Amino acid sequence: MSDTEVRTGAWSRLSSWARSRQFRFLLVGGFNTLVGLAAYALFVRLFGDTVGYLGALVLAYMVGIAVGFVLHRRLVFQVEGNVLVDLVRYITVQASAFALNAALLPALVELAHVPPLPAQVIALSIVVVTTYLGHARISFHRPRH
Repeated sequence: MSDTEVRTGAWSRLSSWARSRQFRFLLVGGFNTLVGLAAYALFVRLFGDTVGYLGALVLAYMVGIAVGFVLHRRLVFQVEGNVLVDLVRYITVQASAFALNAALLPALVELAHVPPLPAQVIALSIVVVTTYLGHARISFHRPRH
């Protein structure tokens, strides 16, 4: 096999992966994570004394759900159909992700003594994998015909 064939094959595989649903999920999820993390930091700064870091997490999740639903439905899973059903499923998956996040965050902050913002970054790295599976298998799942 020539060098050109090897490069062409590698480029073809990379190009194919870049068009995949998993790659789009990572891009949209990365963007949405940054939006959520920025919202979390803003809410901790603005309302942290009043609502605490967990209250800030609730507010940040509301922002993330609004942005994420639209982007995941349109750009990642590219589905049509009943928006309300998809939204209820999406919120269910996100509520599960929130529960996981809400368990991980205090464990990291209170038990491991990690500051709230880095703790949220660590927690999110675990939550991302579970949300992809939930959205693929629940939120935007369409039966094959």
